[in-house]
Amino acid sequence: MESFDPDRLLALLPKRSLKLLPKGMQLPRKKSVGILSDYNGFTGKERLRTFEVEKWLISVGSISPSVECHICGRSASARHAEDYYDLTSWMALCHSCHGRLHKRFSNPRAWHERLEEATLPQNHWARAISSTPFDLAKVLRERGKCEPLHGDFLIP
Repeated sequence: MESFDPDRLLALLPKRSLKLLPKGMQLPRKKSVGILSDYNGFTGKERLRTFEVEKWLISVGSISPSVECHICGRSASARHAEDYYDLTSWMALCHSCHGRLHKRFSNPRAWHERLEEATLPQNHWARAISSTPFDLAKVLRERGKCEPLHGDFLIP
């Protein structure tokens, strides 16, 4: 099996457009509450805060979420991020694909079966994700990336 290449994954992640918002846009005041586990080196709290920014961007029309699963093409019920610092790279997944993706470390066979069933090409982002836990957040932080904040999406 090939070793994991974070730069290959980052290059293959899908990109969706994002419209900057007017400077006077009302920012949400609600604080994130809930529990998420750590993933790819991003803390659960960091993931939750970033998810809230992404939800806000959708609600104000800055980002349009996909409605089709980026793996199998079925109706998407979840949004998934490999890189929580780049909201344009989040993708839509159906419940089944999302579950298999997150369980790939404990059940790699089911994950690889899904990729084959979907007949994904070798250059699809889903084939480039790490098959073992990897601290992608650390790599990105070392490159100067950080968690996006609501104000980052306002026209300067």
